[in-house]
Amino acid sequence: MNAGLFGIYGYFNRNYDRKIVGSESKVFAGAIHRLGILEKRLRWFNDDPDWTLGTHYYESIIGDRDPLNQLTGIAPIYIRKRFFFKESIPYVAVTPAIGFSLFPDPYVNISVSGDLGSIGGLNLRTYLGVAIPFGAKNMIPYAGLGTSFLDFLNRVPETEKEWKYHEHSGWQIGMASVMGALSSADKPFFDPNTNTPFKGIIARIAPVTLFLPIANNKLTIGTSMFNLLLFGQREGGIGVLPIRLGYWQNIISQDASIEPFLEYNYYPTNMVHMGVKAAFRVSNQINAFLQAGYSSGSQLTNLGSDFRNLGDFDIYYIGIGIGLYDRLFYRDELRYD
Repeated sequence: MNAGLFGIYGYFNRNYDRKIVGSESKVFAGAIHRLGILEKRLRWFNDDPDWTLGTHYYESIIGDRDPLNQLTGIAPIYIRKRFFFKESIPYVAVTPAIGFSLFPDPYVNISVSGDLGSIGGLNLRTYLGVAIPFGAKNMIPYAGLGTSFLDFLNRVPETEKEWKYHEHSGWQIGMASVMGALSSADKPFFDPNTNTPFKGIIARIAPVTLFLPIANNKLTIGTSMFNLLLFGQREGGIGVLPIRLGYWQNIISQDASIEPFLEYNYYPTNMVHMGVKAAFRVSNQINAFLQAGYSSGSQLTNLGSDFRNLGDFDIYYIGIGIGLYDRLFYRDELRYD
């Protein structure tokens, strides 16, 4: 197995499901995946700051494709101590940690990480550690580079503020957005018998739009964990951690926004995507939006049977969509404002 950079990229390698010696780079042969990260202040050592007790809903530590080098934990318990070198957002810290899992694999995980973040729920980390199982499986030493989304780090002074007084680093932070697209493609991506007026779909998982503290906070930089841009039977692709630049303009008493954007998806599909998005706040968790744009791209690797027909493309589209647990922030909620 080659899990690739950030433990994600390798899943799109054409030889991922086949053990072909020497066929792919093995710089990042494994991965660590965590879902549902939670930490709580731990008042140890005479209330020494920055100790935490935490857990995750799910954790997997994967050394390589050998099952004996793969560990899975449900709700493992972690103790961490952060040493901050930069105490303003985005924080810079070194974090020793020890974690224990009982089920389904019993193991202890000892690690130290270098952390940058969080800002808008985004974090970048380097890891060095070892996972030691209690049983027949093998010990897994590891070093790597990782990222996380919707992973908010609050220091003690921030936890003592009411939520309404918290400052935020982004115009938009969400769990997912999905949009039906009418495009210039000849044939739809969906089965022709599907009862839908749309030819394709655009979906973003964990999208975030951060503001730059210049130009009145209107210039933005953003990304998402995954982008799925499917405009037609042969037109579209997938992006992992794309780079998105834009300009944010609030309208209608800040309950709506206009965002022209330019986005580059570099892997596993090489795509340029540009357009204009008009979003309308429905609630703090939901927004509706209209979007029109253009995209051009080519495939860098085989994407598997579900996407085998995708090729090079140039496409125009317009569509309507919804953001789920996708918050649009007001100007007075922003940091630096």
